[in-house]
Formats: sequence, structure tokens, C-alpha cells
Amino acid sequence: MHASLREFFTHWRTEIDDAVRESGVLCVAVFGADGDVRFASPAATTLLGSDPRARCINPPFADLVNAAHEGPLVFDGFLTFGQNGRADTSIKARVYRKDDEFLLIGEIDVRTLEGYYKNILRLNAENTALQRDLIREKRALENEVEERTRAEERVRALLGEKELILREAHHRIKNNMSTTIALLRLQLRTHTDPTVTAALQEAAGRLQGMMVLYDKLFRAGGAASMPLRDYLTPLIHEILGVFSGGIRIRASIEIGDIVLPAEILSSLGILINELVTNSAKYAFGEMDEGRISLAASRIDDRVRIEYEDNGRGLPESVAGATPGGFGMELVLIIVKQIKGRLTIEKGAGARFVIEFPHPSAH
Repeated sequence: MHASLREFFTHWRTEIDDAVRESGVLCVAVFGADGDVRFASPAATTLLGSDPRARCINPPFADLVNAAHEGPLVFDGFLTFGQNGRADTSIKARVYRKDDEFLLIGEIDVRTLEGYYKNILRLNAENTALQRDLIREKRALENEVEERTRAEERVRALLGEKELILREAHHRIKNNMSTTIALLRLQLRTHTDPTVTAALQEAAGRLQGMMVLYDKLFRAGGAASMPLRDYLTPLIHEILGVFSGGIRIRASIEIGDIVLPAEILSSLGILINELVTNSAKYAFGEMDEGRISLAASRIDDRVRIEYEDNGRGLPESVAGATPGGFGMELVLIIVKQIKGRLTIEKGAGARFVIEFPHPSAH
């Protein structure tokens, strides 16, 4: 038997120290009047947290450390702890004071521990259920992503097939147009009748205009519109190529930044083909060299196209905007289709001015 309690604590100091430090029931804590926690067992840490001033509800921390006392014992009773003024735990405890330090000794009630364990078990169960739900959601999302990936791959494959089909169709259409133009030019060489050769040249030129537009639109990715410059510039050179065996013709082309839809470009292509063809066939006669010029600009909501050559001028049968043959009739029909206005000026050469509203003005 140990002679005294002091002898008992001295003999079992290490074991008692470990028990205090590891106990989840025994509350032992040392703190200052400013709330600085200097030692706390696990159970005391749970109660006091990092700031006993905020956790002590009844009595409040300030009342506890400032309570009047005669000996070391400052408080003996139930201490209530909580958060934001709401109590969650009460323990039977004693608080002692020595100098500027306070010693709290208490024990968490078994019923309180049972409540903690029940809460822990409930939270664990909820956490397990939540994890299962998250796993199901994750699998569902993975399946959805996988399905969408397969769908996107199918769409890409279909788009690739569509692109191949379009390229093949474009290639065949362009070849058919080129073959038809070549046949017309071949027929042109076998006829000496001016009427027949003129008809063949006009047909080849009109088909050439359609082929240039089709090719430009396809290369633009099937666009519904394109710059006027990108269409008319190569078209004029293609048309002049049809007459390459005759007089040399120089072309001056100045076209502003004008974008037009395909249907208007197609109409303008036929119109310009008629004007250029007419100049190449009739304007220059025995001249050593001919010149044509085309200028296009946009003024506010209207487009203005000016075409002229330096040939011998228009015949008397063509005056103002009066047709003098099928070609001019076709020009007037197209101008009417695009809701435009045609002005024909005669003099040293021929000059045509076409004005029409830009589609964006509608």
C-alpha cells in the first residue's frame, strides 16, 4: 500500500500521464485568463476547441476566470459548452486557479459519449450512402460521356463520308462542265458560219461563268455568299481565254470589298459575260490591241458596276437602255431581276453602268 496519494502519483506518474493524454472521457486542461490553452486532453480539446472564450456558455468564460474565490477552487459544478450561443455539451467539472493559470478537471458523461457515437455512426452511414450515390452518379456520367463520345465519332465519320461524296460530286460536275466547254470550243473550230460560231462562243462563255462561280463557292466551303472580287476577276480572264486566238485584249479590274449572295453573283456573272463577250467579238475590229475595264464599288446601300471598252462604240440600234439583240435583252432582263438600273453611254467605245441595291439594304 502506498503511504500517501502523492506517493501513488509519483510511483505511477508515467502511466497516469499517458492515461490523461489519451483518455476520451477524462477532461483535463490548463489555460490562461486570456483563453490561451496550454494543455488539453483529447476530451478537453473537443470541449474547449481552440478558443475556450467562444465555447464556454454557462458560466461564460469571463465569469469563470473572474469569479471570487478564497482558495484554489474557482468553480465546482456543471460547465456548459457550445457554439454561437447554442449549448451542445455539459460536464461535471472543477476549475482551480494558481497564479495566472487555470486547471479544469472533469469527465464527459457516458450518455454524452453515447450521443457522440450515435452521431458518428449516423454520419458514417450518411457518408457511406452519399459515397454510393456519388459512385452511381460517376458511373452514369461516365456512361453518358462514353455514349456522347461514340455519337461524336459517328457524326465525324458521317461528316467525313459527306465530305468525300461532296468532293466527288464537285469533281464530276466540274469535269462535266469543263468537258461541255471543251466540246463547244471544238465545235467552234469546225464551223465557219459567223452565226454558229457566235452562238457557240456565247454558250461557252455563259457555261464558263457558271463553272467559275460553282468552283469558288465550293472552295469556300459551300458558302452562300462570297466577295465580288473573288468571282468576277477570274471569270473575266476565263472569258477572254475563249477569244485568245484573236486580238489581244488587256483587262483592268478594280473591285471594292463587296460581298454578295450566290444568286446575285450568278446573275452578275451572266451579265458580265455578255458584256465582255460583246466587246471581244464586235468592239475592236482591226485594232492591234483592245482594252476593257471593270470597276465596282459600294456607295451606301447601292452597288455600282462600271464596264467599258475602248472599241469603236455601240451601233445606233443600241441607245440609252434599248436592247439591240439577244445579248442586250438578256442584260436588261438580269438588271431587272436584281432590281437595278442600266445606263448605256456611247462615244469613244462603249460604257455600261449598272446600279442595284445591296441585299443588306432590304
